[in-house]
Amino acid sequence: MRYLVLKSDRAPVLALLLLTLLAYWPGLSGPFVFDDYANLLEGAFRELHHASWDSLPQIAFASGSGPLRRPLSMGSFGINFLLTGLDPFWFKLTNLVIHLVNGLLVWRVARHLLRLAGQPEEAQRWLALALTGLWLLHPLQLTAVLYVVQRMSSLSGTFVLMGILVYLQARSSMLVGRDARLRLWLAVPACLLLSVFAKENGVLLFPLLLAIEVSLLRFRSSFTPRLGNLNQFYGLLLVLPMLCVAAYLLRHPEWLNHGDSVRAFTPLERVLTELRVLFYYLRLLLLPDLGQYGLFYDDFQISRSLLNPISTLFALVGWLGLLTAALAARQRWPWFTFAVCWYLAAHALESTVVMLELVHLHRNYLACLGPMLALLVGLDRALAPTRPRLARSLVVALVLALAAGTALRADQWRDPLNLARFELRHRPDSPRANYEMGRVLAEFAAKMGDPAVATAAGVHLRRAAELAPREVGALVGLALVAHGPMTADDYALLIKRLRARPMNALDLGYLRALANCKEASGCRLPPSQVLGAFDAALTHPDLAADNKAALLSALGVYLANALGDAHASVASLRDAVALSPQNPELRLNLAQAMLYLPDYDAAEAELAMAEKLDRWQVNAPTLARVRADLAAMRAAHAAAAPAATAQ
Repeated sequence: MRYLVLKSDRAPVLALLLLTLLAYWPGLSGPFVFDDYANLLEGAFRELHHASWDSLPQIAFASGSGPLRRPLSMGSFGINFLLTGLDPFWFKLTNLVIHLVNGLLVWRVARHLLRLAGQPEEAQRWLALALTGLWLLHPLQLTAVLYVVQRMSSLSGTFVLMGILVYLQARSSMLVGRDARLRLWLAVPACLLLSVFAKENGVLLFPLLLAIEVSLLRFRSSFTPRLGNLNQFYGLLLVLPMLCVAAYLLRHPEWLNHGDSVRAFTPLERVLTELRVLFYYLRLLLLPDLGQYGLFYDDFQISRSLLNPISTLFALVGWLGLLTAALAARQRWPWFTFAVCWYLAAHALESTVVMLELVHLHRNYLACLGPMLALLVGLDRALAPTRPRLARSLVVALVLALAAGTALRADQWRDPLNLARFELRHRPDSPRANYEMGRVLAEFAAKMGDPAVATAAGVHLRRAAELAPREVGALVGLALVAHGPMTADDYALLIKRLRARPMNALDLGYLRALANCKEASGCRLPPSQVLGAFDAALTHPDLAADNKAALLSALGVYLANALGDAHASVASLRDAVALSPQNPELRLNLAQAMLYLPDYDAAEAELAMAEKLDRWQVNAPTLARVRADLAAMRAAHAAAAPAATAQ
């Protein structure tokens, strides 16, 4: 810490870190939530029952999220898993440590930025401390800490902040005529690479740096070499990549529609909606309201056009006006320009055309820094010259109030039922809030064997199914708590929805849950209903090949494990491999099924191919286990052959 914080500021910075730790502590005992299951429990760690440190490279590349697989984030999850198993406390504590480290980086970035912008030394000191406290303790930040998988956002933010810090140090040198090209051209891009290997929105490092230049630094420099100057830096590392992306989109416009078939909105509708979402985020930042901070926002109204709702048009006019005013006033009000440009740059990826879900609070993890710092500078200019104690007292009071709000939010996250109740109370029309309450109650019903709790779970699941007429998750949930066959109406509705649109990755998870339905938990679905659901999903004409292959593989596993039909299982798994021949997991499943035909030579061939295709050795533990099973079965077969001959 002594390398990050000046000696004179260690006590207040340490106090802020301790206050943050205390505020978040109640929530560290809380559960995994939402995407934690798909990415970790049912994803990276699904097959790693007896993992060792040799498995860490496999875990690091086990994610299917993003084109780069986010190995730094996944590797950090792997370290948690190998040290402490699947106890969510340690995952959340690690997230909190990353958040605290980021708070130190925010302090350093603020000090450099304020100094380069010409703020007096005393103002630099107290404004940097104020920004650090507000940023660390604002309740808006909670999901980046207690929502385990969002470590991807906070860890990416770590390297973005490091990149900004290195850049500001380089710019300090350039302003006094010193050569800083090594930092500029090597260290900053290195931070970018580390950031994108944690999460792809690390590419926003360069737009954020541009926001700083446009508003505060304005490309001033006393060091302007012919090679390696600022113009070349931004031209090669920002403008050229943007032109390449634009050219790619012109040649492949269908990429913008990726996910259109599984979302309730089009790319245009998403962009229009995000105009309103960005103002919604600002409202939550500037006017904290604990009832509005949540995990699920799937009930947020979609903008179908500029006039539906009319607030979409107002939002468009508002952002155009703010951006125009910010650029026009950058000489007179540079901090206002900084706030607007930074905020929009930080949202340029996740709040535009990429077909992600509409609203998530963790997208503001770094975005909120710009408006926060600009408001603090404005407060300092308004009050500090005449009433400096009042300005500081107001900030201290605000930091303490935000800490109390974060502590209350963290307490809401202390256990799954408490969290589900909070989400449902504040967003009763959210399909996911209803689904989550139903899921949590169903788990309690299975543990306690209480039919009344199971009935309550069914009520919330049915409500979730009504609120999301395109989704199948709640209907699958109803099947899992049915304690017998699904009702005719529920089953007919499930089949109708599976046939209405092509299955996505989330649907696949639900159908896997249907296939893995365990009688021990009270689930007794007849095979005819399980097979009917798979058949309905498989017959959609627009089903993507990879999703169809995954579905056929899940069906093959069900046929083998639940029905004991090895021949039907192998046939389904062969169809899956034919659709996605480069997928090593599918070949592993096929090899396991072939052991029970038995066809040992064919199983060995599939294992060899799976090993060859598994470039990152993600499936190495499973591969080793299946090879051991194959060797044991070959040995048993060889031992049985002489005995049969003797008889």
